[in-house]
Amino acid sequence: MDRKTENVKIITGVVFILLITIQLLNAQFHGYILNLLNVVTVPAFFFTVGYNLDVSKTRRQTILNSMKKYLLPYVLVSLVFIILNKLFQLINKPELFVSPFSSMTAGLKTFAYGIIWPTNTLFGNSDFGVGLIWLLLGLFFAIIIFSICVYRLSKTWQQIIVVITFTLFGYILNQFVQLPWSFEAACVVQPYIYFGYQFKNHEQWRMEFSTFLVGIILWFALSRTGSFDFGVANIPHWILGTVGSLFSIACLYYFSDKVLIKVPVLRELISYLGKHYRKGIISIAFINEFLQVKNYLSFLITNEDIILILTIMLTSIVLMCLYIIYDHFINKKVAN
Repeated sequence: MDRKTENVKIITGVVFILLITIQLLNAQFHGYILNLLNVVTVPAFFFTVGYNLDVSKTRRQTILNSMKKYLLPYVLVSLVFIILNKLFQLINKPELFVSPFSSMTAGLKTFAYGIIWPTNTLFGNSDFGVGLIWLLLGLFFAIIIFSICVYRLSKTWQQIIVVITFTLFGYILNQFVQLPWSFEAACVVQPYIYFGYQFKNHEQWRMEFSTFLVGIILWFALSRTGSFDFGVANIPHWILGTVGSLFSIACLYYFSDKVLIKVPVLRELISYLGKHYRKGIISIAFINEFLQVKNYLSFLITNEDIILILTIMLTSIVLMCLYIIYDHFINKKVAN
């Protein structure tokens, strides 16, 4: 495996750690840290998607493959959440669910619409959101948009114009309404997919220390300008925010290339965390909703910062254990 690909694997693992962290942070007490992480987490996630994207498929294959890999798992996970929510209500244990729905109908409407947070929809304001699994819908639309509308253009300048057009369309549309299935979010992440795709195919591209310095300045400065919420295509400054997020990805890559890749234990552990996109997203969603590690630790420890750190570590360990179970037991049985 070449060094560039290894660094991208490490970044994928870092992104999953950041996704775990973001789910646990309280905006009231950790607002600045949350903004800091939001600037880079989703962009870096889709950067790795663009780097690993197989664009050789036909249009039909791309759509069918995306439906199989992302849309179908989203539907199945949604049904599981709705059924479990109803079961917990029937046994009078709604506290076992972190974000219980008021009714099965509310759950069905929420997952059918597929937006991360309660927001303004085509049918009025929603009361609930789907949380982290919006990424499955984001992947579904974003990959189709890129593979069919961007990649197939022969000229680089044409590709850039289409990427910019989709990005602006997503941000402008967000000012009025959120379309179903996180469509605006899939539009505004196109620059990051394109960055990952181009980075893979241009051997001469390097992340230098000067890029790292510019990225750090932009990253920290932008985190002070307001909330970055790519799940609903909402950032304070569309152009500057996009550029700043691209530079923050460069910072992550530089840190990985100069530090993480040189520490074998860290390199292997973090890379393994980012091994499975779909399973990682789904597993984190279930861990956060049902294990409620943070709540259990609060009975033993009073310091909130220590609770947060331990929860991130324990969630990461559980995630790796689930990967091991899948790789060494379930996957082998399926293969046989």
